[in-house]
Amino acid sequence: MVRRTIKIRSLLLLITLISYGCYFDNEEDLYPNLGNCDTTNVTYALTIAPIIQFSCYSCHSTAQAPVSGNNIDLEGHTHLTGYITLHQQLFMDAIRHTGSAVPMPINGGSLTSCDIKRIQAWMNAGMPNN
Repeated sequence: MVRRTIKIRSLLLLITLISYGCYFDNEEDLYPNLGNCDTTNVTYALTIAPIIQFSCYSCHSTAQAPVSGNNIDLEGHTHLTGYITLHQQLFMDAIRHTGSAVPMPINGGSLTSCDIKRIQAWMNAGMPNN
């Protein structure tokens, strides 16, 4: 009986340690010299759209914007560039977690600094639909 109790407690301790060991950190914070951030070949289709889809669509897709995205629709090139054109500083402050903007994604970690640099490079290039 004592051995069984010890085994159960050991198993519970192991499960607890494993679950506390699983957390979400920003890869760049953990490994700052992981690699170079290429901002020379940034395209909407291959670079920007996947970042926005992964990080923003849960609230700011066409379907979710009226429900949970404060009617801010970032789905597709036209909606994204339209919003950025009108609210460029607010958009950048939100994804950088700076200024008075609500940090985005809300209740989530910030975008990587590389993703932010890629978005900025794309914006600096005139936000082409490429």
